[in-house]
Amino acid sequence: MTLRGGLIIFYFNFIVFHISAQENGGLHSVLNSKWRLGFTPSAIVNTYSGIQLSAEYAISDRFSMVTEAAYIFYDLNQENNLQGFRLRPQCRFKILKSESAETSVSFLYNYRYTSHDVTAELSRANGAYIETVKGKRATYYRGVGLMLQQDFLLDKTGINIGIGAGPGTVQLKDSNPETENLQNDRYRFWFRRNDARNFIVPLVILHFNIYFY
Repeated sequence: MTLRGGLIIFYFNFIVFHISAQENGGLHSVLNSKWRLGFTPSAIVNTYSGIQLSAEYAISDRFSMVTEAAYIFYDLNQENNLQGFRLRPQCRFKILKSESAETSVSFLYNYRYTSHDVTAELSRANGAYIETVKGKRATYYRGVGLMLQQDFLLDKTGINIGIGAGPGTVQLKDSNPETENLQNDRYRFWFRRNDARNFIVPLVILHFNIYFY
């Protein structure tokens, strides 16, 4: 999946929301009935930092579908020209519910794609000279997990705090084969699946979201 594909999925969710708003008497009535729209400040301090938005649709009083989408523009390793996106669809079930608070559990899928520049200095002609080789490295992360969440309901505004975990995998792909042996410090301590391009990396989520309903 590419950045374009992720954005298509993201915009599709908001087109569905817009159509629903028109059919149900406007934005205010739709938000009061089935939708919650928000943003996730904790995504800014994520290992892969980005602007993350959320949309939740209530199928019933206890069950809802949630989609979170982020545009990623920075990571803690300070990779050159990094960009990408994150998609996190969820099936959410409310265990406890009152007028001011909700406790829920979500089953989720986490997909992240990033791409950044890589540079390798290679010895040529038996060490006669050094050539600088450049390329792009794509990183694909896929994981599933469970997230326990607590909501605090205010006047037309909600605060969601959650913690989640699960198994995940990372796959690296380089546009230039000559940069494939360049070490990736981020994953060097994780278990390798088949080769140096695939890793087992657990999914860990610390979540803080503010939404409107």
